[in-house]
Amino acid sequence: MKKLFSIFLFIFLIFSCSGNNNENVIVYNIFSAPKSLDPHKFSDNISLQVSNSLYEGLMRYDKDGKLDLGMAKEYKKLDNTYTFVLKDGLKYSDGTSITIEDVYNGFLRVLDKKELSQYAKMLYVINNAKEYYEGKVSKEELGIKVIDGKLVFELNEDVPYFLSLLTLPLSAPYIENKFNGPYMIKETNEQDLLITKNPNYWRNEDVKIKNIKYVYFNDYSVVNNLIKNGDIDISRVDVELLGDNVNKYYDGRIWYIDYNLFSNSTLKNLHMRKAISEGINRIEYIDVVKKDGSKIAKNLVSDILGYKMDYEIIDFDLDNAKNELEIAKKELNLENISLELLTGNTPIEIKEAQFIQNQLQTNLGIEVKIKTVPFKERLSLIKENKYDIALNTWSPKYRDPLAILDRFYYKDKKIDVFNQKEYQKLIDESKNSLNDRSKKLHEAEKMLLENIIVSPLYFSVENQYVNPKIKGILNIPIGNITDLSYAYIK
Repeated sequence: MKKLFSIFLFIFLIFSCSGNNNENVIVYNIFSAPKSLDPHKFSDNISLQVSNSLYEGLMRYDKDGKLDLGMAKEYKKLDNTYTFVLKDGLKYSDGTSITIEDVYNGFLRVLDKKELSQYAKMLYVINNAKEYYEGKVSKEELGIKVIDGKLVFELNEDVPYFLSLLTLPLSAPYIENKFNGPYMIKETNEQDLLITKNPNYWRNEDVKIKNIKYVYFNDYSVVNNLIKNGDIDISRVDVELLGDNVNKYYDGRIWYIDYNLFSNSTLKNLHMRKAISEGINRIEYIDVVKKDGSKIAKNLVSDILGYKMDYEIIDFDLDNAKNELEIAKKELNLENISLELLTGNTPIEIKEAQFIQNQLQTNLGIEVKIKTVPFKERLSLIKENKYDIALNTWSPKYRDPLAILDRFYYKDKKIDVFNQKEYQKLIDESKNSLNDRSKKLHEAEKMLLENIIVSPLYFSVENQYVNPKIKGILNIPIGNITDLSYAYIK
């Protein structure tokens, strides 16, 4: 009854806001509210999606998905130094001017430890950025400077993905309630977020969609009905429920089994993790459960990041899995194994968790209890180590293998089941040096896979419904962002 009331209330709100065709409102379902509307503090794809609508960095992607200039008018590169000039006449949504100092201060804010920017470490490729974040050097020693009205970055090494980092809202200036992207916030509440066209955005004339209403529904059957009723224009969908007008694209997102290696003594046993990993039939997972074009993952880094794997896990080997389980039981002095599987509460996640549960119980006799929680609670429980195993996922935010491998750095958590310091060293060196970089990245991934730190399951495909009246949508797979600043209604 409560869900039905919410649906009817939602539909009422949609029609009350967008019933007038002149309002030009696109309703976009993003499943849950963004965790943060601060461009420097996004920590999830939903927040990144919204921030990308409200803010713009020095670089952006053009309508063909190619790297292009954002706030920057031009840049020059000399060895490992980049010099940027801002476009003339840039303004915030309130009409005030954007200065080069604003952009510079934005970077200082990201690197201010007190601000708790989760992705500040992405900027550690800049000379002394890590040391500045840790309070060891002054801003005068930081490799970001304003010189003759230009913004200059001195990198430790000329890493190949630096420009793609600058497409993220991390490189946008931040002043509260001021926006420099194609849209600005008009209204926000618990049910939805309404953003409207920013009249002072430099590409304002290109932006045809006047209003976007972000709404939060995570039940695919509800979403499907709302789409059929014409109440949602864009949403991720379950292709089993809705097969028409669906955009499909790989986004580099890896889904995996996350093991609690910090406080669960059973899962610290390598043979136990091998048994679990090799006891799951991934082909059946993809063909029977997913049925959406997802690909089996035998490693962690997708090839859309320009990466060729040279080491892979065993996909499904039941005999070997049973042997590994027996070894684990003897070493742990356990006869029966019981685990709790943490997962999100969307229907597809529950369905996947039930498949994993059945595989482990049927194939290995491991008792598995499923715990379903909302997205934010799942993240919190994993962070606090209050789980056994979890169905988890990670998507790259920039076009480089580090965008995946850095996820398993675990700066604030110590893992004693493999040589964590060696892994962290490989990651650090891959950030700061081009010397043997590819070799180090492959070595790092191999360490994760050999030690079953996590068990890769599949690379997901994004299935996105788009109302056929909407044209010109740009889907950026890396970061899984939908850019509506080129879109129009036909």
